[in-house]
Amino acid sequence: MEFLALVSAVVAAVVAQSVNRPLKEVIEAAAYAVENDDFTHNVPEVGTLETACVGQMNNRLMEKFRNIILETTRASSDIAESANTLSVASAQVKASSAEQADAVSSIAATFEQVSVSVSETAANMQTVGRIAGEQ
Repeated sequence: MEFLALVSAVVAAVVAQSVNRPLKEVIEAAAYAVENDDFTHNVPEVGTLETACVGQMNNRLMEKFRNIILETTRASSDIAESANTLSVASAQVKASSAEQADAVSSIAATFEQVSVSVSETAANMQTVGRIAGEQ
């Protein structure tokens, strides 16, 4: 009976160790990833069927995190590039608007000068008409 109890204790210790060691590695890898923002470490997929499955699922989860981070980085880069393009376009529109405003001001000044010239010419024609009518 004592021998059976001893064998049972040894088997229980071996089974416990075969479960605990892989789970400890998964926990350590997860803790490292969280503490260091580093999702590049995989854990060995070893141990019992269940612990190997936990290791495999952890590795797949880390891969998904890596892909999400990569996609987010790419999208951020695309947004930054688009913002720079919009900034350049905005500066060009601003410069063009300033040029158009200057041109409109120049045209308005020219019309004002023409208007003054027409008014002076009309006044001169009236004067000429009075002088011609007096003679």
